[in-house]
Amino acid sequence: MDKKFGSTLLIFSFLLFLIVQIPFVREMRLRAKVQTLFSSSDSDEDSTLELLSLENLLLKDELDAIRNQLHYEQKEWEAIQGRVIYRENISFGSFVWIDRGESDNRRLGSTLIAKKSPVVLGKGVVGVVEEVLEKKSLVRLITDPKLQISVRVDRGKKGIYLKERLMELASLLEKEKSLFKNDSQKTLTMELIRALLEKARPLKGALLAKGVIQGVKDPSWRLTHHTLSGYGFNYDFADEEGGPFDLRTEHLIQVGDLLVTTGLDGVFPRGLEVGVVTQIDPLKEGGYAYGLKASPAVHELQFLDHVQILPPL
Repeated sequence: MDKKFGSTLLIFSFLLFLIVQIPFVREMRLRAKVQTLFSSSDSDEDSTLELLSLENLLLKDELDAIRNQLHYEQKEWEAIQGRVIYRENISFGSFVWIDRGESDNRRLGSTLIAKKSPVVLGKGVVGVVEEVLEKKSLVRLITDPKLQISVRVDRGKKGIYLKERLMELASLLEKEKSLFKNDSQKTLTMELIRALLEKARPLKGALLAKGVIQGVKDPSWRLTHHTLSGYGFNYDFADEEGGPFDLRTEHLIQVGDLLVTTGLDGVFPRGLEVGVVTQIDPLKEGGYAYGLKASPAVHELQFLDHVQILPPL
């Protein structure tokens, strides 16, 4: 009797641990199963089967969460899902091994996994395939200094939004002459709005400074896992996004800006998220471009579990 009670208590404790690890809706489903388990007078063998059933439910929930996270990406890209299987301490910030290789290419009838295949998590860049073996591949991470990615600032529609609101304000003030003491005050106000409009002058798509981003090594030759280094950021030449900007234009690049791939490096498709600007180095006398620091867009880079591999360009 004591042995059976001890076994039941152990199962009950394990179930309680599982319950607190899952969302509320799943918790209610498990609670129903727990009630069924302990209201039953079946044998220990039946209890074990119930426990295995609950474990299976948890695994299914975990798989569903991963699928939900990656579902939109599968529609947008011809991607193959991969799992991180190993990373060495000595190269923790430089490489990971994933469980996809040449055997998957043969199975799919297409070369999706090859040297220079981009590796992503959602829309965020993780790295690039460095070596492909039969059943696994080596991925060089974006925090490795040898991986250089062509990027540019993507400020979304912020500039367009500001321009629309300022023009709307100018139109309203033009009609409300009673707000101003005299014509001089009105003229000064309208000139200020025009100056703000020039600062907020958006490009098509609000794509701004262009440069290169890579990993960082400190003086002790250790990799910095949370920081990316950028150089060559300017907008000297006109392109399809708009005309050139002076290097000292205030809105050319700012802390908090998103850096996205340009597609010009021949490795990554255009529009993938690489990092967020955290620091802009002061422009040196005679300098022709800005340097900066950024944090990787994939915050889970240290705890990678699942990734997607895109076909090489």
